[in-house]
Amino acid sequence: MFDMAHFYALADFSFVASVNIVSYGPLELSPYGKTKSSIVIEGRHDFTQELIMCADIYAWLVSACVPSNDNETTTITLLPFYNIFDRYIPYTAQALGVTMQINADIWTYFKNCTDPMFAYPYIFPQTYSGESRYNFVPAVNESGMYNLKAYIDSMAPYVGVYLSWTSSGITLTILDREDYTYEFSPKYDTDGGAEKLLRAAFTRDLISKLTYFDKATGTSTDYYLLDDGTVSTDSTAPNRVRGRWILYEAESANIGLITAQFSRSEYSHAIELMTSQQAPTYYARCQIRLPSGQVIASRVTSVSASSGDDRLRIKAGRAATTLSEIISEVKDEYNGNG
Repeated sequence: MFDMAHFYALADFSFVASVNIVSYGPLELSPYGKTKSSIVIEGRHDFTQELIMCADIYAWLVSACVPSNDNETTTITLLPFYNIFDRYIPYTAQALGVTMQINADIWTYFKNCTDPMFAYPYIFPQTYSGESRYNFVPAVNESGMYNLKAYIDSMAPYVGVYLSWTSSGITLTILDREDYTYEFSPKYDTDGGAEKLLRAAFTRDLISKLTYFDKATGTSTDYYLLDDGTVSTDSTAPNRVRGRWILYEAESANIGLITAQFSRSEYSHAIELMTSQQAPTYYARCQIRLPSGQVIASRVTSVSASSGDDRLRIKAGRAATTLSEIISEVKDEYNGNG
């Protein structure tokens, strides 16, 4: 799958070298990935400048290079490309939502940064979706700054940042996932199908009742989660959902803050498999049939490849991304559909 490694300078994307790849893996193919990868290339290379490595359709940041004792090969450690955005920048809200927020801030603080040491003019952010369906505000600190990489990560279920590269630079296309026509939703069959299941684990933690203690008044109020995702103070409501009971202490909390506590619920899973299908994008929706015959709706959280293996390693999990989705999955479990 990977034969040649092409190295470019991080500062200006000037060409440095193209080298044969001896071996690789696990090589993380998800550009948002959170893990380091490694490859082994031919010959001794003492790269001292900061580099970007491109191979096939993918790009990474070079973290380290270590020549072998016999100087015949060099091991390259790689970070996912989006680590380049791991920086706090000023927050100015963009009227057209998440896609324009990411697009505008890459232009201002990365492509055209006023500090030339942190400017990457070869990065070309673009969006064709106009106004985004989503308008989530990033986590802004007391200084009015936010971390762009953390924001991109948090928006991954809704908005994709798709990377492509040529010898003249890197293009980042920022779109609502529904607008990305090339994204597909793969179906994996580990129940006698072409895929091999490596691991499957499931956890559930649903908050269904909250007692709010108002520190200012010393009074308590009980709130109950209903199966449409709303909350009620009626303990006899017929559509209450089953889960655990928590205490929330605050001064003068409004219903929005109280409702937000229920969103701490989780219904998650971690599934790992091998497949010969093409690589999906990070956080693309997928379906996985388990050996039991059960079909799980999920999202891709990691794609990696290793030399000597003709199949990709896919990790999937955290399918429920909103409270209503979590409630739906938990209801299915209790009804015997999960």
